[in-house]
Amino acid sequence: MVKNINIEGINYEYRADHSPLDLERIKIKLYECRTYSNVFTKDLTNAFMSTMRGIVDPTQKHEENTIWEVCGLSGSGKSRAVISLAKKLTPKTFSYKYIVFYDQHILDIAKDVPRDSFIIRDEAVKVFGVGSNRIATDMHTLSETCRKFGINLAFLSPAEKSIPVAKFILETTDVDYKNEITRLALKDPVTDRYLGGVYVKVLPADDYDWIMYNKAKDEFIESIKDGKRAGKSDFRAIAKEMYEKIDENVFRTKKQRLAYLKAELNALTNAEIEIVATFLEILIYHGEDALNTAEENGKTEEKQA
Repeated sequence: MVKNINIEGINYEYRADHSPLDLERIKIKLYECRTYSNVFTKDLTNAFMSTMRGIVDPTQKHEENTIWEVCGLSGSGKSRAVISLAKKLTPKTFSYKYIVFYDQHILDIAKDVPRDSFIIRDEAVKVFGVGSNRIATDMHTLSETCRKFGINLAFLSPAEKSIPVAKFILETTDVDYKNEITRLALKDPVTDRYLGGVYVKVLPADDYDWIMYNKAKDEFIESIKDGKRAGKSDFRAIAKEMYEKIDENVFRTKKQRLAYLKAELNALTNAEIEIVATFLEILIYHGEDALNTAEENGKTEEKQA
């Protein structure tokens, strides 16, 4: 089905690419949810963009922000669509560096993110570790903190999670690959009703932020595969690795070494880096066998217990 749409003054013929199974999913949802038909009949793109620009414009609403819950199957295009939206709305402040892969990272960078920008909590593999889910139980506090700083948030996940502070829910519906447009279903979390469709002209594949985001995500996933976020013994292993790499003649103070670790271990939370830093100082002052002794003593105590 072809639909004539308008994205900020430019007309397109939107032709979604649907597999037979995609069509079955849409049919079932149309049958089960009366307001889902609005996604296909009401084009709210310009209304949505106008509303969001009013929120991110500091001259209009100084302490207002927006929080999006974005859901859709893996590979449905939600990351590219949301990054495209955020960059379009905040071109002067947006950076791929504000796309994070675990909860604690939001708190780590919030104070340094420019006002009226976006932090995007991307869908990623399951993460464990110190502070990895710290904000999960304190979402309202996070919301108020970000509102104070004028920071907008977008949480991405494969399925709707009912984030209590979300002001809008955006759900990937389908894609027009020829025009590189993704259709998002816009849902009101208060009434739990679909309002209409939002069409996003996504960033080109060679966009700098898109390329750097994918690079950062690949590195993050590799760090998960390498076991750098699993348990307490891994922090010792990371400290040993850093001990072999760091030049003590260059990084002479504890503060300098901590800065080095933060640059090298950007897939870890600040709390985890502090643990590694402590182990590194032990190695520097007591020798490379110090952690082996500590670990052996720990295992002995566990056996005795």
